[in-house]
Amino acid sequence: MVKRLPILLLALTLALVALLLVPAHGKSARVFDYAGVMSAGEAAELDEYLARLRAETGYDFVFLADTELEYRDNYEAAERAAIAHADDFYDHGGFGDASNDFSGMIFYLDMVNRIPIITTTGEMIDIISDARLADLFDIVYSYLYDADYYGAAYNMFARAKEYIDAGPVRGQYRYDAGPGGVDVRIEHGLIKPAYMRDITAIDILVAAGAGFAVAVIYYVSVSSKYSLKGSTYKYDLLTNTKVEITEARDIFVRETVRRTPRDTTHHGGGGRGSGTHRSSSGRSHGGGGGGRRF
Repeated sequence: MVKRLPILLLALTLALVALLLVPAHGKSARVFDYAGVMSAGEAAELDEYLARLRAETGYDFVFLADTELEYRDNYEAAERAAIAHADDFYDHGGFGDASNDFSGMIFYLDMVNRIPIITTTGEMIDIISDARLADLFDIVYSYLYDADYYGAAYNMFARAKEYIDAGPVRGQYRYDAGPGGVDVRIEHGLIKPAYMRDITAIDILVAAGAGFAVAVIYYVSVSSKYSLKGSTYKYDLLTNTKVEITEARDIFVRETVRRTPRDTTHHGGGGRGSGTHRSSSGRSHGGGGGGRRF
């Protein structure tokens, strides 16, 4: 028993070191490297950095790499599946805070289809516009092509922090990039949500009532002008306001087509819109895929 004690202590020491080097996938962990793309030291360092970002911004930041999805030859289908997987991982992982609409972002590497995904939630949707998202992917691809997965994640999150500090660009807006999207406009740096909803029966009645009231007021006003009060002459409204259409022709005058180029300027200088989509949980997300494999 005495001889076995040093061996037992050595085993316990090695286990403790392993726990210190590899971030536990518990409530506080934000690095989930199920594909083994980083060393234990890199994963621990990135997890520590993401914890600092959470403390400084109040937003959440998650890294995920796995081989869960099946391979798809069709890139668009593979990207859609990867986006849905990233959204669900964030939504069902307990990330974000309800006080700020679970604001945050997830960087996901689909190591089967070799597709990078960046999706945003809450206030991060408005901060990471399409132009800024393109800039983040430029950073990501520059490291992924060299198989530097730690560099891709660390530098991407660092640039996202710069955008958080800068805030949403003036005139930023959301647009529906998929089924069930939402529309939110930001004016002068203030977020003004305007979630779309169906027109109700009450809306129709109020609109009809307002229209009827305006018509009555206009009729009474015009009628009083032609009543010629104080005179024995009475203006015959029905006879003198009769209109007969004897001929009808449609004349085409001209056609004007105006094209506006899509702004793809990086670094927030343009491309102020943020495309949104809904996950399986019904939550709204921004971001998406980088458009090509690595």
